[in-house]
Amino acid sequence: MNRKEISARNRLGGEGRTAKKTANKTAKPSPRSGVSLPVGAHPGNTGGKKGRSGRLPSMIRDLAREGFADNLDTLIQMADGHVVRRVRVGDAETESVVNVEVSDRLRAIDLLGKYGLGTVREVSIEDVRERVHRTLDVVQERTSPDQCAAIIEAIRPIWR
Repeated sequence: MNRKEISARNRLGGEGRTAKKTANKTAKPSPRSGVSLPVGAHPGNTGGKKGRSGRLPSMIRDLAREGFADNLDTLIQMADGHVVRRVRVGDAETESVVNVEVSDRLRAIDLLGKYGLGTVREVSIEDVRERVHRTLDVVQERTSPDQCAAIIEAIRPIWR
């Protein structure tokens, strides 16, 4: 039999075709509602969403922040080029210094910068000037000429 014949036979439901998985078992009826739930492989049993642990995303973010905070000292040591490793054997604890590869140092510095400084948003001088002019226009529209002059005089030292 050639490949085309085998493929046609499988499409038509002949031998070699695998059966669909269906639930043929049910759990004991619930004492509360009396409903019997199917167990095993069935269309309603998806096993949860793929890629999810079942925890709320906010909980995962909280755990990630805690883990980052707990390992911040190690990250700083990596950026400095060495990590102090503590090993406990029984009651004795020993320390050893482990040198860090340059690529790992760069990644540690990058992480510290991202989380310490935040994302940098570039602002051009033209953008700043435009916003200052728009702000001054609002001040002029909403205040009397005397108040406007007083506000501008108070603000002027900030921008020098």
